[in-house]
Amino acid sequence: MKRTKIEISGMTCPHCEGRVEKELRLLGAKNIKVSHVDKSAVFSVDDKINEDVLKRAVKTAGYEPGKVFFKEEEKKGFFGKLIG
Repeated sequence: MKRTKIEISGMTCPHCEGRVEKELRLLGAKNIKVSHVDKSAVFSVDDKINEDVLKRAVKTAGYEPGKVFFKEEEKKGFFGKLIG
């Protein structure tokens, strides 16, 4: 999984956030936080999902995708120790 942020133009209300969240869930995204105020969505997504797929999902929801930022999530074992 990788932590992802995508900038989104055109959202104006919580209903807009719900439409984007729905499309991201269809891709298997987890821990989704969409904000029309911040004009972005932050979530975790499988490593196999690329930028083009994410932008297509935002367009399907009816909005304009912007830049996409990825960050690999830390892998934790028992008691929160880092592994690998």
